[in-house]
Amino acid sequence: MNKILALTAIILVLGFTSCDHDNNHSATSNTPKAGELDTTFRSAQTATQQSQAVNPEPVKTPEEQLKDDGWEQQAFRNGIMPDCYNYHPSAGDLDNSLIVHVGSGTDVAIKVMSLNTNTCVRYVFINSGSTYTIRNLPEDEYYVKIAYGKDWISKTVNDQCLGKFMHQSMYKRGEERLDFNRRTTIDGYIIPSFELSLDVVANEIQNSFTTDGITEEEFNN
Repeated sequence: MNKILALTAIILVLGFTSCDHDNNHSATSNTPKAGELDTTFRSAQTATQQSQAVNPEPVKTPEEQLKDDGWEQQAFRNGIMPDCYNYHPSAGDLDNSLIVHVGSGTDVAIKVMSLNTNTCVRYVFINSGSTYTIRNLPEDEYYVKIAYGKDWISKTVNDQCLGKFMHQSMYKRGEERLDFNRRTTIDGYIIPSFELSLDVVANEIQNSFTTDGITEEEFNN
């Protein structure tokens, strides 16, 4: 009888010891060693990074970015631009003209600039495939600034309008002097007039006169 009880006691003690060993092993395996990251934290961080990669911030189109920056699309007919565009339109008493032909490849905004004062006296918008005549310019010597492109947009800064083309934009300055001063002759005088042909074909400008590239900022000044 005593031998049976003793054997039973040994079995119980062994069973208890084996169970206790398993608990200690489990606790040890889940505890990070010194200098190691907790695997739970690492897994959570990786999941967050994967979530951000799956749902990136939406990228705005150039048109959306321009709208956010305050630019608005305008639809102008052939003619003089609003006077908020930083110029002072003036007219002379001579029946002179600057005829501008625009081809089908582009719209055009053209500024007539005084060589003597470097101020803009006329600012006109001309649609593609059309002709516009600028009349009665004051006697002076001029050069022109030209903006080529599609989809005219503008915004107001310090109560002044800025303008540019949203697509296919190019900006040029005419190198030729346009002398609108009357020319005295024996019989009286001659009233000078000029004619320009402007177009863009396959991103190449075709002009009836020589131009030099300028920046968008230089065009608006």
